[in-house]
Amino acid sequence: MSNQLPLRVLSISQYGSGLLDTAALSGALARQKEYAERLSSYTVLVPDTKSSGPIIAENLTILPIPAGNPLAFLVGAYQRARELHAEMPFDLIMVDNPHLTGVLGVFLKYRLKIPLVVHSMADMIFNPWYRRERFSNHLKHILMRASVFFANAVRVSTEYECERLTSRGVPREKIAVVPFYIDTVDFSLALSQVQALRDPMTILFVGRLSYQKDIPTLLAAMKEVKERCPAARLRIVGSGELERALRAHTASLSIADAVTFTGAMPYASIAKEFKKATVFALPSLYEGTCMVLHEAALAGLPLVSTDVAGAHDFIRDGVEGFLVPVRDAHALSVALIKVLNDAELQQKLGEASTRRMAAFTKEKALTAFSELCTRFV
Repeated sequence: MSNQLPLRVLSISQYGSGLLDTAALSGALARQKEYAERLSSYTVLVPDTKSSGPIIAENLTILPIPAGNPLAFLVGAYQRARELHAEMPFDLIMVDNPHLTGVLGVFLKYRLKIPLVVHSMADMIFNPWYRRERFSNHLKHILMRASVFFANAVRVSTEYECERLTSRGVPREKIAVVPFYIDTVDFSLALSQVQALRDPMTILFVGRLSYQKDIPTLLAAMKEVKERCPAARLRIVGSGELERALRAHTASLSIADAVTFTGAMPYASIAKEFKKATVFALPSLYEGTCMVLHEAALAGLPLVSTDVAGAHDFIRDGVEGFLVPVRDAHALSVALIKVLNDAELQQKLGEASTRRMAAFTKEKALTAFSELCTRFV
């Protein structure tokens, strides 16, 4: 294609095992193919526990590394990277996180003598909430700071993350803001195929039930919401390690009659949840691009979120929705009540959310990716 760069890129993805599943073209695999279209060659090493074969498409090769644990993957990826580079040298290394593969990338940068781009896509570096999640994250944070120091460039997904890094001394010219993106065509089509009316007074959350999403704060807010809006309902779509504890916590707050845990849903079914909801709520402690907000925006929903990276970039307070402080259940409940009680405001915020998507298109994200790669041509 005309905008293809003469660049051979080696990408190492600790979390990329799902790319080997071609039963359905996931958003992640589609993005890899679209990145590859911008390059002369794009090779991705991913962990594999099922003896899968490689996936080869135009300019894109996804190579499985047999590995039963992260350390085995790192060792196998290091060896395979050296072999591939000896056969046909790469021009650039990319790694999908700034901790474990970040350190591997640093070793390969100096061993192969080619530049390194470290991807940090979830606002983890210098983020106190990430470090509090578990003790191992303190150790990962040390690795992240080292990989950022030695990398030639650091890719983040939001301007908010860029500001955090520069405030801690990372040179601005070292940082590239390249957001993730959703396939707006496919999701808009899924929405158009759903025959569903808005359920009045319905708050929707979609995501993993994990520490990062801070569902306890949403439940505490829901208790306040119910006191002011007895007809209000909260639907929690998703599953995770905290589901049982969250169900018990919901009962302890005496709001079980107003909260529905749907469990995990097929992606195709989630469009109906967006179409039926009144307002979308995101109580996260930290996020990157936060693509679920983009999905909610395409569905025309008002957005109420904690002031985390992806929301900070997307939501203009009072325009598409409202931003509230992290771990502030009262502020979250006040914002939700304000939206639930005002149909005119719901329409105004929802329409603004949909219009906001024009600033976060796939084309803009891919252009930013190309501009990052151009640094190394």
